[in-house]
Amino acid sequence: NLIDERLQVEYAKYKAELFAQERLFASNKKYIEEQLHPFIEESTQMDAGFNYLIKLSTCRRINELEFCQQLLEKTGIAVFTESGFSIKKAEIDNYWIRISLAVQEERFHKAIDRLRLYLFEMEEQVVK
Repeated sequence: NLIDERLQVEYAKYKAELFAQERLFASNKKYIEEQLHPFIEESTQMDAGFNYLIKLSTCRRINELEFCQQLLEKTGIAVFTESGFSIKKAEIDNYWIRISLAVQEERFHKAIDRLRLYLFEMEEQVVK
């Protein structure tokens, strides 16, 4: 049957795309953990979806709105914190950052590298 064949072809394409995305998400998550491990205090499990939540030690020195604004201004990276997805406001110095893993690998690595440099700069300012 022609309809059954088309459905099988479309299903096979969909399945291949899902597996490719899963590999991308896992690879990007691993890169975050490797590059930002000195700063990550907590992180979420990857149960489903493509968003990853982390708590950074450097966020204990700056409130979430300032962190988001400075990160965007200095690195061009936009992130959401938990207050953007919750009725309850996050604690001023203890909040989750939401990062999408659904970004092409090279572009994602460049953004995480910029984030890493920014976090090291924040650490240096505290030492001074």
